[in-house]
Amino acid sequence: SLFTNSTYFCNRNYPDSLEELSTTTLLDTTQPQTSPPDLIYIRPYEPIDSNYWFSEFAADVLEVSETYASNLVFIDGSPKPFVASWLLLLLILSYVLLAYTYSFHHKRFNLISKTVVNWKLGKQIIRYEKIYSHPVNISLITIFLIAVPTFFAFLIFNENILDHSLTKLNIILFVGLSSYLFLKFALYRFSAWLLDEKELIQEYAFHVNLLNKFLGIIFLILLSLLVYSNISSNALLLIALFFLSLSVLIQLFRGFRIGLQKTNKLNLIILYLCTLEILPLALLVKLLTIKL
Repeated sequence: SLFTNSTYFCNRNYPDSLEELSTTTLLDTTQPQTSPPDLIYIRPYEPIDSNYWFSEFAADVLEVSETYASNLVFIDGSPKPFVASWLLLLLILSYVLLAYTYSFHHKRFNLISKTVVNWKLGKQIIRYEKIYSHPVNISLITIFLIAVPTFFAFLIFNENILDHSLTKLNIILFVGLSSYLFLKFALYRFSAWLLDEKELIQEYAFHVNLLNKFLGIIFLILLSLLVYSNISSNALLLIALFFLSLSVLIQLFRGFRIGLQKTNKLNLIILYLCTLEILPLALLVKLLTIKL
């Protein structure tokens, strides 16, 4: 259709009788209205049979002048879907948690940040009490559980707005990610007890958990850009997958380093890496390929 993607107002001057000539005035709202719009004439109506309703007169073909058509502006855009109020609340909550963590636990936050670069500092943190129940850990893991599933839910919803419910998608991904982390943590604890390797597995689990914390901050930023900026969703998806892949590579490297401390347990670390880290990422990429 000639008028697709542009907005027009039509003012039809219907004749008093079917034999009179009718005109249609088109106002192009994409252009400044500095002068009266052109009048585009429709051929005179010639009744064919008495059952022809005049309301169908608008279906007649318009003959638009070349000059007028050349001034038309077509807008091709894909506006962001409506941002639900609960999504805004989740973003605010995440940033409040991040601000709280940085302001009231600045020393612990900086120490954890340095551990991302210097993995040996992890042993110092592990010796502290409340490794998993510390407010910094709880806040950052909460941000991770909010930002990651919401980012991918909004991304899928944005690309398939007619086929998905944003709320339903977010709940499914949140429950799936939470269950995955819980089961992985339970498996770590059980295998540490079963194999009597508490120190080794605790150190490995700490580093995996550490990377998830900072992935949450990265995904929080990406989610904000996805919702409120004009940056391409494909570009943000590539950035997200890059950081996920980088996280897995770091986990591989640190897992091997930790496993080499006790060469007879390296196969256990490799098993963890393949089944609990690499396989879930591969499934995520496959899911995104199907949905997008």
